[in-house]
Amino acid sequence: VPNVARVERIETNEVNTKYGLLVLTGVEADAHMYVKHLIAGRWFTANETNVLVISNIVASKSGLKVGDALTFSNATKTVSWRIIGEVYDPNDPLDLGIALTPVNDFYTFEGLPTNIVQGFMVQGVNRSPQAVDSMASHLDAALSQMGAVPSIETVQENVARNRGQFAIVDALF
Repeated sequence: VPNVARVERIETNEVNTKYGLLVLTGVEADAHMYVKHLIAGRWFTANETNVLVISNIVASKSGLKVGDALTFSNATKTVSWRIIGEVYDPNDPLDLGIALTPVNDFYTFEGLPTNIVQGFMVQGVNRSPQAVDSMASHLDAALSQMGAVPSIETVQENVARNRGQFAIVDALF
């Protein structure tokens, strides 16, 4: 696919905690595209397991801090992982918030193989809207030819969609 500068895996799934629903998010340890401002503790390394970096919203709503353990579950298992960092994330969802973990640890928790990617971010060399739209079209065509059913969204499309959601929330209050 032309114009690709970098590809990073990203996966999300909601998990249950005693504080409410949490968006567990697996990202690369050396993430360049999913970058949040670290406000406490540290970021994880690629080979760490059972560690979380929580958002400031999670910390505020739950009272949890670096060094604490957070217990969460999906349909098949319950685990407790250590919080090693806290990030500022103004884009937190409306429920409890986001917890970040190494993407391979996310796959292990979900019982998925680490060599099959469901979600990823792609960064273009040329980031103009026209170049990004062209890259998205090429990526869609390439994945479709491989038998996948891609759901591609550019950052511009994501921002526009979120603006609409936040406008609805503003109208409700």
